[in-house]
Amino acid sequence: MKRILFIVAIAIAAGFINSAVGQIIWYNNVQYRITADNSPYGYYRVVVHHYDTTDVVIPDSVPYNGHKYQVVGVQKFTPNTGSLRHYRKVDYSQSLYSYGECGFVTTDSIEVDTLILPPNFASLNFSRIQNSGSTIPSKGVHRIFCSPGGQLLTNHQKHNLFGQELLEIDLSPYTDTLLPFWFSGCSFLQKAILPSTLKVFEEKMFDGDSSLMELTIPENLEVIKQNAFGNFRFDNLNIGSKVRKLQPGFCARWYNLRRIDVSPENRFFKSDEDGVLFSAQERTIMRYPMGKEEKTYVVPFHVDTIGMQAFALQTPRDNNYDDRDTFSDAFWGYVLDEYNIPYQNEAPLQEVVIHPNVQVIDKDAFMASSIRTLSGGEDSKEHQDFSFSNVRHIETGAFVGSMLCSVVLPASLLTIGSNKSVLYGFWHKDDLPYYMNQAYGFYYYIFHKYGGRSWTDLPWQIRWYEEQKNPGLHTYMVGGGHVFQSCKHLKSVDFSKCRRLTYLGGYTFADCSALQSIDLSPCDSLRAIHDRMFSRDSALTYVHLPYRVDTIDPWAFYDCVSLTHIVCPAPIPIPLHWSVFDGVNRQNCTLAVPDAFIPLYQAAPIWQDFNIVGNGLKGIAVMSSDRSMGVARGSAGLHIGDSTVISATPLFGYEFVSWSDGSTDNPRVIHVSKDSTLIANFQYIEYHIDARPNDTTLGTVTGGGYYHFHDTVILAANIPGYSRFTGWSDGFRYPIRDLVVTQDCTLIANFEHYHVGPNTVRVTVQSEDPAKGYAIGGGTYDLGDTASVAGIANAGYVFKGWDDGNINNPRHVPLTQDTLFVALFRLETDTTDTMVTPRYPLKAIPYDSTMGTVSGSGRYEEGTVVEITATPFDGYRIKGWNVEVTVSPTITFTMSDRPATVIAYFEPVDDALPATPADPADTDPDHTPYNILGQPVDETYHGIVIQNGQKRVQ
Repeated sequence: MKRILFIVAIAIAAGFINSAVGQIIWYNNVQYRITADNSPYGYYRVVVHHYDTTDVVIPDSVPYNGHKYQVVGVQKFTPNTGSLRHYRKVDYSQSLYSYGECGFVTTDSIEVDTLILPPNFASLNFSRIQNSGSTIPSKGVHRIFCSPGGQLLTNHQKHNLFGQELLEIDLSPYTDTLLPFWFSGCSFLQKAILPSTLKVFEEKMFDGDSSLMELTIPENLEVIKQNAFGNFRFDNLNIGSKVRKLQPGFCARWYNLRRIDVSPENRFFKSDEDGVLFSAQERTIMRYPMGKEEKTYVVPFHVDTIGMQAFALQTPRDNNYDDRDTFSDAFWGYVLDEYNIPYQNEAPLQEVVIHPNVQVIDKDAFMASSIRTLSGGEDSKEHQDFSFSNVRHIETGAFVGSMLCSVVLPASLLTIGSNKSVLYGFWHKDDLPYYMNQAYGFYYYIFHKYGGRSWTDLPWQIRWYEEQKNPGLHTYMVGGGHVFQSCKHLKSVDFSKCRRLTYLGGYTFADCSALQSIDLSPCDSLRAIHDRMFSRDSALTYVHLPYRVDTIDPWAFYDCVSLTHIVCPAPIPIPLHWSVFDGVNRQNCTLAVPDAFIPLYQAAPIWQDFNIVGNGLKGIAVMSSDRSMGVARGSAGLHIGDSTVISATPLFGYEFVSWSDGSTDNPRVIHVSKDSTLIANFQYIEYHIDARPNDTTLGTVTGGGYYHFHDTVILAANIPGYSRFTGWSDGFRYPIRDLVVTQDCTLIANFEHYHVGPNTVRVTVQSEDPAKGYAIGGGTYDLGDTASVAGIANAGYVFKGWDDGNINNPRHVPLTQDTLFVALFRLETDTTDTMVTPRYPLKAIPYDSTMGTVSGSGRYEEGTVVEITATPFDGYRIKGWNVEVTVSPTITFTMSDRPATVIAYFEPVDDALPATPADPADTDPDHTPYNILGQPVDETYHGIVIQNGQKRVQ
């Protein structure tokens, strides 16, 4: 009874202690909600529920009911009808409790002029007010200050917490090295003071901010990521001594920026007297401030590289600047922001002069820039056109979206766009592309066939081989181009000096709506028109393809609606995907090809739809006798008297033999005098597979010999009963293996001596008929090992199955006892006998193997009558059987549908045998044993023997 009263008292006390939880209390016109009221543990806590005064000061604790309630947070609230909606100041600086979350969830109807954050909190949660297009700040929190002595912000995810409502922020008291939020889109933010300990300006830190007039750059800053700055009101940027990394485009949207000044102590960057940013060695121009007033900029002579986004006015989407070979922007990265266009038209810079020392124009260097003209040459006073420069490489997206009007490309140029592009593949059926399941299935097939290597990682010879073996497969290049994409003012590009140009990337001239004609005929080394090269060039009327072109990728001329004349020097029609000329009015477009090869074009899919005429050129057609064996290159349309180089490249497993005219020169120079066709002949290379055992006395190996490339060979290590297989020399574990032939190789099957013991088993394999085939995989194994056995059919036969009904071949079986496998075969033309009748194992054994033997073991079909015979050794006789009551030495057993064991029991004939030899004249009692009849026996005898006057079993 006392115990019950005690429990009730505790319950009543607990209810009394916690009765205030959830209750609303008032203190200095602020509502608080009680969250903990527990005297035994000292928990007296409240959270702010609502403000009812324009100037709010939140204390560290609130008195109530004789206790001090610690202020631990702020309740997410929406003002009640008729309550205050505008607060001049909300001050949490006196609230010392370490907040889990300091949250201020507001709506457009709530406005806070100044918010002072508590000294300690783990996370910050703000609503983000953003009224697009508004000319006045949104309501919300306008000014945010930190309390003196504030602690680190921790456990943050990166968020954009603020919008147009924010006007000023001061985080200087904090000691954080990273900020968990950024201020992108705070278009009315005027002043920002950050912690001096801050080391990183994250991506989009102030992107889109156009009102900022004061920004304190922390003295410990080390990294500034892309798009970190918006178009601030002030016009200079000071880079401190500790800044070690500037991502391309870190200030691409800062259109008012007129100079960048680098601390003299900085080891990574330098700036000149004009405020232009360079690398530490001053060989790369890193950033030209686009707010400078000059119309022309002359690149200094110490520069050899125009750096990534050095003159750009924006950055591409989805770009990873920590990996220069990433092409995630291949399809969607170069989409220009519309808000950039007005400034692009008004920007002062219109011409850049590139002197002969410059070798590279790097990725996105002039993206969306305002330049109209590129110039070159040594004389900076009288600028010559760009062709007088020595630029060798123009990288991906270098001029995308710029205002360039025309350009004459230099003779030094080797590549336009990066040739590290991604190879894209897909299956097609009836000319319809399948980009999903079929492509995935093919990549899965490649991944497993070539040991985990991707399609892009394979040598081109193997990719070519797979294309020939899989006629539905098509591959083409993507990414790595975009160099002049979306240059809306570009009217002409002169390739007349570009004899050395070897690569022109995909999308290079896509969306150039003012481009009228392109002549690529001077580009002797250019062979491919890559993906979407001229797509959507609505003004393009004339195209002259390179003299040695042999590849045109999908969508190359997609939607070139004005195209009326194409000169194609290729004598043999290039196989086309249906999309190459999609949108082109082919009936109204003239196609000029080498005269002698017009009939080939008139019969070729897609080409035949054009108005085909001769172009007066002589065609040198170079073909392969078998495209799966090798590639022939050098086809061209040329004038009489010209010369060209042709070549034949064998694929893996093949070798070049000769040309169709008997010449064996390779490569070979051809002087053009007439139309001609040359065929490159190839033949197989015989690869030798040397497969042998480490010791011919321990085992044998089958399957070695001479094979062709990509043949599949079955190698087998054949194991006799006194040895065991330990593995192949290349580490493969199983005795039977498939090998795809790719080169000459030597494989050693390793065997070792092995003696049968209590923990070993023997595997016996045999064929039902050696004339039909043979079986492999027998040998001695440890108990519990897995045996691999296989049936190999002779010519004219096929494997049918195993005698126990299993049809797997090869077959992997865990071993628990000595096992027999019999391989069954049938004629190749016999399709009626396809089922294998199961045979079940029968073990016929003696109870004691020292007394006799039993015959009859084997595998039998259900219902088979098996004769089993027990043979006792000398001195013993049959005593009985476990399956039948008889002393007969021979019985019959009918096989059931499961494994069975028949045991024979023996007993001695006479227990009172003499203790002395039957022949007293024995002269060698220590070495010559006798049976019980006194006859000498040798070591092959089984039964009771007498030696030295003693009986023993032999």
